[in-house]
Amino acid sequence: MSRLRLAVFLLLFSACLPLQAEELHAALYFQRDEMTLRSGAADVDTRVGRIGFTLTSRYSDSLEGSLEIAHASVTQDGNAATQGMNPAGEFFGVALRAWPLRSDYLDLWLGADYGLLTVSGSNNGQSTELDWDDAGVSAGLVLHAGRIDLLVGARHADLRGDEVASGTLSYTHSLKLEDKTTYWGGADFYVDKTGTIGVLAYGGGRDGFMLRFARSF
Repeated sequence: MSRLRLAVFLLLFSACLPLQAEELHAALYFQRDEMTLRSGAADVDTRVGRIGFTLTSRYSDSLEGSLEIAHASVTQDGNAATQGMNPAGEFFGVALRAWPLRSDYLDLWLGADYGLLTVSGSNNGQSTELDWDDAGVSAGLVLHAGRIDLLVGARHADLRGDEVASGTLSYTHSLKLEDKTTYWGGADFYVDKTGTIGVLAYGGGRDGFMLRFARSF
């Protein structure tokens, strides 16, 4: 299945998520990650920025699914095929999350997710496209402290894809992230009963942060 067909499949699948939802949760976010990708035989420092929208459908107190759509941009150090470029494109993702524990003070969740990123750029006759799939499992805790939810968690993911260069440099290299485990901490601040502003900081395989504005319906 091509990446375009897979992206269409994800969108169609995700369009069904809200149909039986008891509650909807929408969020606008900005996220920036820094990681080291193995491109062929070389390690390349890579920064990924995303501005996107997440729609989460809660089916019950113990199960929810989400759709994520974002504009993505990538910058790299040490890669001649992307020098002077800011490759840009799209990110699509879906996720399922189960909540085996919910209480007034502490929640526990377990999740699985899949994402697809495609970006491309050109400069002085050189064109380069980066595509990767990102599948992961994760777990987290939510500690309720009045108008603040404290968040901690970890994700183990397999990121693999391709770098296709054409022009002065022409080749196809495989891409992968060798450090597969990322952990995070942060907080959601309630501005009213249904709205939050959240901040997360990441470390491990990916360093970075996320700022999000969310509301439940």
